[in-house]
Amino acid sequence: MAEKVHRVAVVGGGISGLAACRFVQKRLQDSCSSGSKRIILIEQGQRLGGWLHSLRTPEGFVFEAGPSSIRTVGSKGRATLRLVDELGLRQHVVPCSSLAIKNRYLYTNGSLLRLPNHPLKVLGSPLMRSAVFAFLREWTVPRSQQPDESIHSFFTRRFSPVVADTLTDALSIGIFGGRSQSLSIKSCFPFLHEYEQKYGSIGLGMLREMLASRSGQEKNEKNQNTKTTKNEAAAEEEEETDEGYLSPAVQEMQKMQVYSFREGVETLSRALEQKIREDEHTDILLNTAVERMDQERDGTMSLSLGHGMTVRAEKVISALPSHALAHCLRHHPTLEQDMLKIPFASLALVHLAYTEPLLPAGVEGFGYLVPAMEKQPILGVQFNSSAFPQQDPQPGCTRFTVMMRVEKGQENRTKDEWQAIALDSLQRHLRLPPAKTAALASPARVNVSVDLNAIPQYVVGHAALVDSIRGALQRDFPSLHLVGNSWGGVGVNDCVENAWRTVHRLQL
Repeated sequence: MAEKVHRVAVVGGGISGLAACRFVQKRLQDSCSSGSKRIILIEQGQRLGGWLHSLRTPEGFVFEAGPSSIRTVGSKGRATLRLVDELGLRQHVVPCSSLAIKNRYLYTNGSLLRLPNHPLKVLGSPLMRSAVFAFLREWTVPRSQQPDESIHSFFTRRFSPVVADTLTDALSIGIFGGRSQSLSIKSCFPFLHEYEQKYGSIGLGMLREMLASRSGQEKNEKNQNTKTTKNEAAAEEEEETDEGYLSPAVQEMQKMQVYSFREGVETLSRALEQKIREDEHTDILLNTAVERMDQERDGTMSLSLGHGMTVRAEKVISALPSHALAHCLRHHPTLEQDMLKIPFASLALVHLAYTEPLLPAGVEGFGYLVPAMEKQPILGVQFNSSAFPQQDPQPGCTRFTVMMRVEKGQENRTKDEWQAIALDSLQRHLRLPPAKTAALASPARVNVSVDLNAIPQYVVGHAALVDSIRGALQRDFPSLHLVGNSWGGVGVNDCVENAWRTVHRLQL
């Protein structure tokens, strides 16, 4: 009897693996005979969803061990919104509050500085005035001749050291959990690198893109009006093939800018898992690690699972982090070494919940970030109740998420130690009056999550390294394809869109 060969094996059950598996299902939905298995999803852990991990406490608070919100902007935002729409999650979506969208803070010079949300307010801040003057002279700065450089170097050169030390360092922390001095401008903010190389100026590039976006929006609105005259079946068929089509629900959700779900971001991965399990032609293996991957002469791939078990597939999509995939390809020393060159940041998150309002008067927004120059033990704080009050058990509550980087030698810190650092930082940074300071010390619920190797760090040279890895895979493992945050963006939207593009390039 011939060995069963799956059409596609997806390795890794985080958001990238789940999205890739679902997109493969949709491509193969009419191409498999009854009773045969065409897809297999393999996950080492006991649950699917990866870093998307939401907890509803007994008191009714939502804590996020991973990302707490998703943006709607751009093609990547639309890719996730389409998935939300397909999964029937529109009624579970909650928008970020308008105050949280408008108000974001920096901790600088010992106090919280609200970033201006209106052009006329920019000149009221010495820090922002210097940023404006730097922006006005930016168009005179010549292009860099280097293939890549750090975010800090890029903004120092094109704007000023003050902008690099404060605004861009905080931005690097908020997205990557890393420092701008080591992260790559080309890999972390490729559009800024492209603006400089293509237009010679960030400002000119932004202006050109804004004008092009308006023109494209008018064209899209015209297309949308045309499509509304078609019957529903034709519109659904076109949505599968036309990336530009936006359903009315997606168009409505795009207006939110930032959103989450009433039960947390893990709602998305749970719904994906449920949808995937509905397909009788898909197998899911949990608590199963892939130990080795081999490219066979007949074009298939063999996955060794341990205990003598082997899975064969025509195509393999790896959603593993780079260091885990390196282990599976350790018989290819060059690939293993290159994949292990991608560093990861480890994070500790301390979630604190209170049944009373604790933010200082006049402070309400998404939260604040702490530039490295401030030499503080935390990266920043999210004001979760301000952003998503729908995730509290009742009005008037306060939820904080204090973010800290786990440095070498800190892996064995206890949860009490992380909590003490978080509370001390909040007390100093928020400058609460005595009554609120006392309340801060006694949260209604605390949760501490430590995630080692949480976020890949796209250091200078990352793009060239990934190109080299992809080239070696195409040569020696042509049936192996990459998705996940080690390669093409660390956010939820990055992972979903990368999975979509990878699956739609496959020859199935």
